[in-house]
Amino acid sequence: MSSGALLGLHALTSVHWGSGASLGAVDLPIQRERASGWPIGAGSAIKGVLRDSVREHYLQAKGYKSREEADNSPEIKMIFGSAKTAGATSEDSMAGALSVTDARLVAMPVKSLKGVFAWVTCPAVVERLARDLMVLGIHGFPPSQLTIQGQDAVVPSGSPLKISEKYLQLDGETLDVIPGKTCDDLAKWIADTLLPQSEVYRATRERLKRQLVVVSDDIYTYFVKYSTEVSARIGLDYETKIVRDGALFYQETLPAESILYSNLLVAHAKALRGGDSNQVFKIIGEVFAESYTMQFGSSDTTGKGICSVVIAASKT
Repeated sequence: MSSGALLGLHALTSVHWGSGASLGAVDLPIQRERASGWPIGAGSAIKGVLRDSVREHYLQAKGYKSREEADNSPEIKMIFGSAKTAGATSEDSMAGALSVTDARLVAMPVKSLKGVFAWVTCPAVVERLARDLMVLGIHGFPPSQLTIQGQDAVVPSGSPLKISEKYLQLDGETLDVIPGKTCDDLAKWIADTLLPQSEVYRATRERLKRQLVVVSDDIYTYFVKYSTEVSARIGLDYETKIVRDGALFYQETLPAESILYSNLLVAHAKALRGGDSNQVFKIIGEVFAESYTMQFGSSDTTGKGICSVVIAASKT
């Protein structure tokens, strides 16, 4: 038996979850699902960042004298498992109660001829999100009966992205607006659930409610493959400040404003070995209060990977 929560991520800067291998012109591509080619973020990396954040919170708020001491506190061991320390034996090890899935993309920003940019999603992404919420035991997700094919698209009522009532243009693709259909409920759910509810985020939530676009699965796949950011990076010689030989490389990133989610699952049996399973989300909730920012992926020294994080919904 397990309980779950949804972790919402909103990229404030571009994010690079690296795949570690290149098969094309981009030297450092992002992680993608093999079957769909859709971007993802490794759950193990997210779990590591969560552990670091909870540990730092405990170090400051609970009076621990060192990071190692905080890392081996009963609460952190219950949630994340035993820390790897020198001299530790198998008897000292303990698996954590928290499981973190790979981050999945809900909506990606794509430039628009009107309205600056749109958040783009598709029926297959919405269907998978609904299934994940079912696994977590979370209710209230709006039912979706959207069938979208070809160059069709569905937008919220009053969307500023429409060039006319009949079409819009995203990243060079002309899309036909389906008359009589809207995605108001879906846009509202994403804005009110996966984005922080603080006052500073009010304008962003309202913008999303007007600028979400649901396109066909094929068009969405095209956008997430070819509308990511690819930038040239260089390495300088420390003494001469001249580019080192062979130090030019190209890095792919998921653009700022991307919205993702990850499933957080807590196994009651594992939690009960170190405490109460209901403590898990209580402790995490203390750390990620109304709004919280964290850094994910690589290139943190160049400002990459800064995301707003919320515990979007939970049922224990």
